[in-house]
Amino acid sequence: MPKTLLIVDDSALVRKSVVKVVQPSKVFGRVLQAKNGMEALEILLKEDIDLLISDINMPRMDGYKLLTTLRNLEKYKDLPVILLSSQNEPHQKIKGLQGGANDYVTKPFEPGELVARIKNLLMMKELQDELARKNKAMEQANKKLEELSVTDELTGIWNRRYLWERLEEEISKARRFNQTVSCLMIDIDNFKVINDTYGHITGDTVLIEIARILKTQCRNHDLLARFGGEEFVMVLQQTNLENAAQLAHRLVKATERHPFSTENHRPLKVTISIGVAAYPAQDITDVNGLIKKADEALYQAKRKGKNRVIFKTDPTE
Repeated sequence: MPKTLLIVDDSALVRKSVVKVVQPSKVFGRVLQAKNGMEALEILLKEDIDLLISDINMPRMDGYKLLTTLRNLEKYKDLPVILLSSQNEPHQKIKGLQGGANDYVTKPFEPGELVARIKNLLMMKELQDELARKNKAMEQANKKLEELSVTDELTGIWNRRYLWERLEEEISKARRFNQTVSCLMIDIDNFKVINDTYGHITGDTVLIEIARILKTQCRNHDLLARFGGEEFVMVLQQTNLENAAQLAHRLVKATERHPFSTENHRPLKVTISIGVAAYPAQDITDVNGLIKKADEALYQAKRKGKNRVIFKTDPTE
């Protein structure tokens, strides 16, 4: 894509001399001009500029002020800038370079040197842009890998690793702010029979649909994860045992009503059992205790006939 140069100088003669120097190099497809910093800003806000050559001493807005304003604009924070001035004092150069200029050329300038400096800055900018693109692509790839590492591949919900990390955080927060965290341990009834009778494709479909049913009942700030095999865990923030049990009953009913089918489109009855426990309780003081008690409640639900909810009450109540 053709590049655009903006020349800013209150002297028409200087602007003309810069144009005369850069045109034969064919580095720029367009060359725009401004008489001062204010005119330059108007152009910069309307156009896409690839390189700026600016005088320092100009009316209305000088080169230093233009440079400071430019570096505060996200669009132009990395724009290559050459300050072009008749001032050759070291402190002037230092001020310009510390203010964000990439280069400083004194007038009268040597044409070949100015073109060489322009090409060098543009090449450096292209390398910086390419590096930024690669870094962004790498960041996105790393983010995707991190998401994959904590996501269950089949169902798309969180996996066991993420569950443990988040559950530790939730218990810590609940302990700090004297809040309640409830845990639902969910298991698909007779899942091995489903797999053995109808095949793993049907089994996988059941897992995916169960995850979908559970997710629709989940609040945005709650946590749903596949614990392993046919087991799922739902962690409910600031939810007491009674409310958690009510949600568990709704999940059991929603699953029972759902029209599951086999790979051959034959109707399939699927139910779930749920064990519920809440932190804090006399025998639930940490993550392991919460999971253990929810699992014990689930085991009781299985023993009592499945397709039901059992919740673990606090022994002090």
